[in-house]
Amino acid sequence: MRSENGARWAGCALALMSLLSSTAIADGKHVKKNKSSVAECASFDQKDSGDTTVDFTITNACSINVECSVTWSVTCAPDTKHRSRKQEGASFNLAATEVKTTQADASRCGDDGWAIDDVSWSCAPSKD
Repeated sequence: MRSENGARWAGCALALMSLLSSTAIADGKHVKKNKSSVAECASFDQKDSGDTTVDFTITNACSINVECSVTWSVTCAPDTKHRSRKQEGASFNLAATEVKTTQADASRCGDDGWAIDDVSWSCAPSKD
């Protein structure tokens, strides 16, 4: 019986902590914090744009400025023992509702086969 009451008390305490962590006090009043994150309003797209290029586009649909980065690898002759791999990337700031496209280019591979992979992107609220 005692452990049941303890569990009930712990559950109430967790619920109260959750409620308090989602509010802030401003001028003596409780104000709901903005729970939206950059992940909910920034988006990423990639599209082949030529024989050896891929466009990476980040759209900032947020109401704040964000700092974003995109990284990728270009591998020349990926199926041979003469393969070469180079990590590349770009970083930029996007104003609210701005769109930015950067391009991965494998033209340095010449007539060899190539691969653009290990694509990663991220955005965070701007510190400025």
